[in-house]
Amino acid sequence: MVNRIISEFLGPFVVILEYTRTRTGLITILFSSYLIMYVLGTYQLKLIKRRTERLIDAKYAEWDRTQKGISPKKFMELFMPLWTDELKNTRALFILNKHDLWPVRITPENVLKKIPLSSEYIRDYIADKTTLKESGTDTTRDGD
Repeated sequence: MVNRIISEFLGPFVVILEYTRTRTGLITILFSSYLIMYVLGTYQLKLIKRRTERLIDAKYAEWDRTQKGISPKKFMELFMPLWTDELKNTRALFILNKHDLWPVRITPENVLKKIPLSSEYIRDYIADKTTLKESGTDTTRDGD
């Protein structure tokens, strides 16, 4: 009864439903491949975000000492060329697009769609790190 209703609803596309019922191995391979791509893309974006945060920490500490209270906007102007070079040196192959549907090359434009790197982001990130340091909580990870 349910099959008949679905068949009537799909109309000429019922052929696709019948094809997937008889070729489960193919469907399993397709979904497994997509799952592997999704996990790898998510993991690589996570690695890029960690490297970005480490670079922010290192450069902010260095530039804050030399330029006494650098503003987030000035920091972004100095930081973006370094970040772009660092991004080119990553070993990551791809990340997922902004809707997490398919892989895209790692370019600054594509990564900026996923990581909102701006002066506000830098300001909030530094404020959070400062608050955590003052409270005695360390969030750094060794070995990453």
